[in-house]
Amino acid sequence: MVDQGERLLKNLNWWLEMLRWLFATLIVATAIFALLSPTDGTDANYFVRSNLRLHMDYGTGCEWLSTREGHLSPRLDASGKQVCGGVS
Repeated sequence: MVDQGERLLKNLNWWLEMLRWLFATLIVATAIFALLSPTDGTDANYFVRSNLRLHMDYGTGCEWLSTREGHLSPRLDASGKQVCGGVS
């Protein structure tokens, strides 16, 4: 008969193994989510996000940036002028 200490140790090992699998699953799911999330011209890459959204005014061709809070700002180039690609 297995004594109480061995049963407790087996139970603890089982829980630790489940936690390892859960942690591994969360890591893989996070990586997949990051790779499948769309990026725009304001992001450096999939893992370095600006948390800004890029908008195009189709009437003028000018680009705008918005935050999650709803603030809107013109997108500026290196010389400080608004980025406008022209009207297509």
